[in-house]
Order: sequence, then C-alpha cells, then structure tokens
Amino acid sequence: MTEENKKMSKAERLLKLYNHLQGGKRYTKAELATEMDIDERTVQRDIRILNTYLEDIDPHSGVYIRNNPIDYHYEMIGRQEENLNSGEILVLAKILLESRALEKEELDHIIQKLVRYSKRQGQESIEQYILSEKYHYTELQNNSKRIEPLVNLAQAISGRRKVKLEYIKQNEEIVERLVKPISIMFSEYYFYLIAYLKDETKPIMYRIDRILAYEILEEGFSLSEQNRFEEGEIRKRIQFMYPGELMTIKLRFWGPSLEALLDRLPTAKIVEKEGEAYIIQAEVYGKGVKMWLLSQANYIEVLEPLNFREEMKQTIEQMFKLYN
Repeated sequence: MTEENKKMSKAERLLKLYNHLQGGKRYTKAELATEMDIDERTVQRDIRILNTYLEDIDPHSGVYIRNNPIDYHYEMIGRQEENLNSGEILVLAKILLESRALEKEELDHIIQKLVRYSKRQGQESIEQYILSEKYHYTELQNNSKRIEPLVNLAQAISGRRKVKLEYIKQNEEIVERLVKPISIMFSEYYFYLIAYLKDETKPIMYRIDRILAYEILEEGFSLSEQNRFEEGEIRKRIQFMYPGELMTIKLRFWGPSLEALLDRLPTAKIVEKEGEAYIIQAEVYGKGVKMWLLSQANYIEVLEPLNFREEMKQTIEQMFKLYN
C-alpha cells in the first residue's frame, strides 16, 4: 500500500471511488483494487456503502453501481444518462463553432470546459478535433461580448421588467428606446432581442450586438392576451429575422432538393404537383424570405401574392441590368 493511500481516510477513498465511476468509465474489481491500492473485498464493501448512500440521498433517481453480469465491470447506472457523451460534446462544439455567435474570449471559455469534459470521458480524439476547429475560428465583425447581456436581458424577460436601450441602427444612427422585452432568438450568426414598444402593435427585433448600452428598470409590464409571443410559431414563419406582416406565399418549385425548401420554410405544404414541379404554399413574416428565394436561381417562381410576385420581378430585372 502506498504512503499516500495509507493516509487516505475512508471518506476520501469512497469519494475517489465515486469520482472514478460517475464519469461513465467502467472497471473490473481487480482494476479498482489496483487503482485504489486496496484489496478486492474492500472494493466490494465500498461499493455497497456507496449504493446505500445513493439510495438514501435520492431513492427515486435509479442511480446505482452494479457489476455488469456480462463482462464483470463495475459501472454506474442512471447518472450516465445525465452526462454528455462524446457524440454530444462534438455536436455542441460544432454548433457553437459554426454559428460564430460568440466573441473569441467567450468561446474559448466554453470550449475549454467542453475539452475538459471530453478528457473525463477519455475521448482524446474529440479533444484534438475541437481544438483544431477552434484554431480556425473567425469572429464576426462586431466582436462585442454576448453572454452577459444575454443573461441580463433574459432576466428582464423573466421578470417582465422594462428595458431602456441605446441602439445603433444599420445606418449608424444611434437611437434610444424604452421596450418591453419578450424573447431572445438566434438566427444567422446573431442573437436578437424581441420586444414591444409602447403601443404593442408588433414586436421589434434588436440585434443584441448592436445594443450599445441597456438599463433594466424596476418598472414592470404586462401584455394583453392577443400580444402573447409564441417564439416557436414566429420562428417557423420568419426568415433572416426580417420583421413584417404575416403573408401567405405560393411558389412553383422544380429544383433538385425539395427537402431543402421544406426545411427552410417549416410552414410549407405541397398543395399540387405539376409534372416535375411542386406548388408550395407557406406562411411567412415580412420579406426576409425574398433573400432566400433569390438564392434559388431559376428553380423557383413566386405565384402569389401578386404584389410580392411583382416585387420579385422588379428585383430580378434590376439584377439583370447589372450584368447586361
């Protein structure tokens, strides 16, 4: 027995054993005995003590340590489902890196935590992949901090408290607004604060990185039932966070990927098939969808509404003149 483990109290030994198992790793009795520098009978006794403790602190959790009857490895059952596995760590890292949503220092802080977690899971290859991706990370042009205002504005939303904003518009005009914040959304690189002004006619979208300063006031607010904001419903109908009135569009589509269109427009429905083409109907807010429709080259024709069809036609004619 090593000098270190001679000095280790029973409580310290149990804590070390628990930490070995709770990260999702599996050990034989002999491996645990060697790792802990104790005999195998003590391993069994310590496992029984830990299982009693786990049962006592939360009898309904279903968490316990078992000796797998197939390969005789000790493993913790139940808790692993609450932990991130290597695939989940990779998915989170990829989404975070590809979104380019965070300033580099904020990103580094989160990535370091994911890397530490992947080490706990014994996934050195995941760690290397994440760090390689991080090396090539490119910040957005506006590299202001995101996390702190997100947290503070989320608290204002939860507490139904008004917020005073100092905001820089796309034309670089700086304005002040007193708003009723109702939601935070993310789309195409940016976080947005969704808020009502005093009249509550329709929600306004403020890019959070363009908020120069904000003050969360003590003054509260309430919303009428008709102005209750359904984030999921809005998200299905809005493109590129362009606000506007709700409209129903009808399209003729004959491109190579119908699936891509249906994914881009979650409210889209196929109402008719004409040879190789599909007639699609969808509800959308504003004209943000126009940007995506123009990206589909000669595979889409807008049919309705007629004023939107005419607007598309004029835009295409103006584009044609640039290349004529």
